[in-house]
Amino acid sequence: MEFPQGVHVSVGSPLLIVTGVFLMLQATRMWVSRFLALPRSHSLSCGLAAGTAWVAVCAAYWAAFEPVPSARLTFALAWACTVAVLLSRRVSGLLDRVPLFWRVGVASCGFAAWPTTWRLLLRQRELIPLDWYASEWKSIAVMGLTALLVLTPAIVCGCLLCPALAPQRGVSANHEQTMSRRLAFWLGVALSWAVLPSTLFVRVSADQILTGVAGCLLLGAGVSLFLRGDRVTQSPQATAVPRPTPADQLALSPSVTGYPLVVLILNALLLGYSLEAANRTAEQLVLETLPLKFIGWAGCLLGVVTGMSFRLRGHETRQSVRRSLWFTAAAGTSVLVLYPLWIRMGLWSSSSLSAMPAIMAAKGFIVAGILSPLGLAAGLLLGCTPRRGWLLCLMGVGYALNTWASGPLAESQLLVACLCVGLLFTLWPLETWQQFARERRVNRLAGSLAMCGCLIAMAWGCLGWLNPARSAAVLFHGDSFVAAGRGYDLLTIEQAYRTRWLKTIEGENGVWTVWRHHANQLVVRRNGVPSGQMSIDTTLGPQNFWSVITAALPVVTHPQTDHVLCLGTPGLVEINTILGFPIQTLTCVEADRDARSIIEFQASLTEATSRLNDSRIEWVDATPMQFAASAANRQFDVIVCPESTAIPMRSQPRLTREFYTRMSHHLSDTGIFCQRINVEDLGAAPICDLMQCLQASFAQSSIVTTVGTELLLLGSNSREPLFDPSLIARLETPHMRRLCATVGGDWSMLAQLACIPSHQVEQMLARVPGSSNSCGNARFLLTVGSETLRWGPKWKEKLNLFANRAELVLKEAKLKETDEQTVARRILDAQERTRILTQTADDEWSYRTVLRDALKSRPRTTIQRVNKEIRQTLTADDKRRKEYLVALGKAARETKPSLAAIERIETFAEPYDPLVTDFVHFEVANLMQRAQDSDPAREYRHWMYCIAYAPEGDRSIRPVAAAMNLLKDHPEIEPDPAWRWDQYNLLLDVMRTRWSNRWQSGTPSKYDEADLQHSIEAVNGTLSAMNDLQPQAGLDRNAWQVQRRVWDESLVSPIRSRQGQVDTKSEMLQAVRQEWMRRNSELSEAKPTVPAAESK
Repeated sequence: MEFPQGVHVSVGSPLLIVTGVFLMLQATRMWVSRFLALPRSHSLSCGLAAGTAWVAVCAAYWAAFEPVPSARLTFALAWACTVAVLLSRRVSGLLDRVPLFWRVGVASCGFAAWPTTWRLLLRQRELIPLDWYASEWKSIAVMGLTALLVLTPAIVCGCLLCPALAPQRGVSANHEQTMSRRLAFWLGVALSWAVLPSTLFVRVSADQILTGVAGCLLLGAGVSLFLRGDRVTQSPQATAVPRPTPADQLALSPSVTGYPLVVLILNALLLGYSLEAANRTAEQLVLETLPLKFIGWAGCLLGVVTGMSFRLRGHETRQSVRRSLWFTAAAGTSVLVLYPLWIRMGLWSSSSLSAMPAIMAAKGFIVAGILSPLGLAAGLLLGCTPRRGWLLCLMGVGYALNTWASGPLAESQLLVACLCVGLLFTLWPLETWQQFARERRVNRLAGSLAMCGCLIAMAWGCLGWLNPARSAAVLFHGDSFVAAGRGYDLLTIEQAYRTRWLKTIEGENGVWTVWRHHANQLVVRRNGVPSGQMSIDTTLGPQNFWSVITAALPVVTHPQTDHVLCLGTPGLVEINTILGFPIQTLTCVEADRDARSIIEFQASLTEATSRLNDSRIEWVDATPMQFAASAANRQFDVIVCPESTAIPMRSQPRLTREFYTRMSHHLSDTGIFCQRINVEDLGAAPICDLMQCLQASFAQSSIVTTVGTELLLLGSNSREPLFDPSLIARLETPHMRRLCATVGGDWSMLAQLACIPSHQVEQMLARVPGSSNSCGNARFLLTVGSETLRWGPKWKEKLNLFANRAELVLKEAKLKETDEQTVARRILDAQERTRILTQTADDEWSYRTVLRDALKSRPRTTIQRVNKEIRQTLTADDKRRKEYLVALGKAARETKPSLAAIERIETFAEPYDPLVTDFVHFEVANLMQRAQDSDPAREYRHWMYCIAYAPEGDRSIRPVAAAMNLLKDHPEIEPDPAWRWDQYNLLLDVMRTRWSNRWQSGTPSKYDEADLQHSIEAVNGTLSAMNDLQPQAGLDRNAWQVQRRVWDESLVSPIRSRQGQVDTKSEMLQAVRQEWMRRNSELSEAKPTVPAAESK
């Protein structure tokens, strides 16, 4: 045989390869055998497998159910009761008689079949009547049955992997070994909960994880059977400890501990109650995501393992119970005392760390640090008696009680600490006190009493430290991260925070906080995350753009909207917007009573309570997923999901394929589904996952956006285009013009929205494939936490995803030529308005020339019959423009304009006109400065309209300075000191923004020198007025000093430095001019005079 040149083959090479493979197999068998010979290693690996499977099961469960009180209550009871039953003597004894190999096989089959069973059960939710969810007990019964059918099999399969379930009685080396193997199993569960959700589950879905765990368990069982032979299948009866004697049973019986049974019962209930309170406290410090939840419960489970390990070291039962009470009381007190420290750590992790693993570790440390002391207390309690099942049941009952009847967080922790200290006193009956005195152990007794007093005193003294509004203001605000990154401490950041807190509602589904931002904007936060924003008075500031568009766009796009469905937590803006259309019914689906309280509070501030009493509104007491799964045959023309946040767990069921499919069944044939999603912290992959779900559920799907931070996901059961040529006629209605004016724009802005149509979505998903998010794989729920915390070019990812795909709604509507010309002229007018306000600083009068040119160069005319003749006349809008110029000319020529002339000009502010409305307020404010009868309040509102409704790049200074001086000189404009204080802060913030825009533009203005002088005078006067107003506004003196320092550094000093530069520049120009004149005079004296023609 000939071989190619350069290749050398030896006859012994195959033999060497076979020998090497044999040796490798032998080495692998030896090391695996050694690993399996270690009981703790084997138990640890089984715990890792069980914990991984449980994470996948819980993720799939919470992807289908919102974490409402009934779901959380039944979830906790299912876990506690199932584990308690498995740990009971009879059940665990029966299970321990089954060989471990067969238990592993049953568990693997159960995990493999669970996804299929889960999907079958989800389809049966349509059998539940919708009105059952309105009843609290029926809702608990339904959720309890679901948890029993879904969670119990998974919990049983996981517990089957535990090597020794039965509690071994009697103190012996064999018992300690069994106990250590059991603790190693739970340690493996804790490690899987702490590590895998933020690492492995980011790339693998829940159903894939369950299938992989099932395969690994079968493979492991087969390998162990092959390597260990009959030792694996050996019955535990051969190695079980002898039946304990009555004396051994008496040694660990709870009745012999000297404590009454009620002490143990109350201790277990308090532990469960405190666990739920601590869990709700942790939600105020970190985002409510599944990986962070599991890290917290991993810390709690590690505490349980640590506490139970003390029993192996020979600690007395009485001492374990006493320590459990101590740690429970100390944990409740530490939550109150360390809350500011956790805020500092959360702020540091958000501002200083950039690597996602480091951020997850820091955030997880906060949650685990809160829950682990309670886990330690639970481990000490569970380790004091072999009957642990009923104690676990009682802990679950305590957890459910706090879920069902939750109270304020701080008071709950104080209650736990006080009750635990009270139970500590019950552990010392009269004979114990006598024994202490007899044995001269008074010092120890006095020390114990002193510690109890210190715990109560610390809990009572630090009660106000646990303030959810404090963490909401700092930990979920981007400006706080920037300030912390620049070196400011927490106290300075809090004192410089200028958003005013108004109300806090600590409800069953989270903590709601209401804030007043920029004096007129009402911001609602749920567990710190922004949930809605609205303007209290639209004459002083615009409404939130996306809140209005989310409700208005699908209603105005549909040719005939009669029935509207609103899913989730609607704000008052969405309700007012929808009810402003001529619809027949508005069905609002919301199960949270606190959300309705927030809406009523918003209505009370805006004096719009009558809207909530509209007969067209129907409230349904159910969650969006429950309503979607119901078998109701109602169909709607428009379905709106207004809640934009996609991060918390409560939002995840509304982002699944099952939810979209059921929504398509509730949608009419030509209906429109609209869902608002905030994707500012998300990259391209989650958007593709959501669009995969939407495309699989509706006949067509599209995206509407502006800059890519907020998306409107649109779906329809019809193949016809969403935007038809009749859209412009509906946009031009008086109602739509008034509605668009509340957000500071013209009706044409809806035609300028960027739309990614259905065919472009299909191409986008074909090039960037993504997996569909469903209740079975829970992909979005498992990845959204790490995606949010990930640092990277997310904006570029979305830009590349949407590049060359977006088209204007105007183009998608396929308008007629006349309609296109109408919209084009309207858009041109809006662009002229923006150009005037942004490029001609403090020269707003230039709009008059633009308005006259528009009437001359591009007049809009209509053909009408006048006196049996067909004439071409101006449209209504151009007629109003012409009349406005005439009325303005008459009023401007008056030395002291009359109130009637000014009111005549005010009438031209409506309906909205891009070249008239904004400038009407400017003209009226200037006219009122020299009017016969001054009205400061009226003048101030016109100045505020000019300031609040200006475009983003506005650089005008004089309106802001005029408003500052007016409010300073006439405090009667608003008698409320707090409101006036917020107005001052708003004007100072706008002044800083306007000067920043002017300096960054690089184009100097001819009014800079005068504007700098006006600004510094107005700012100094405002700060002086705030200094006098500070006690009445309810602001702390130290906080005002911090805010004053911030204004001096960010506003006063830059203006003064620029003013100094202008003064120096003027002096230099003056000196150059004088020198030139001197030299010119010298030259004129030295040279002879020349004729005028030659000089020319």
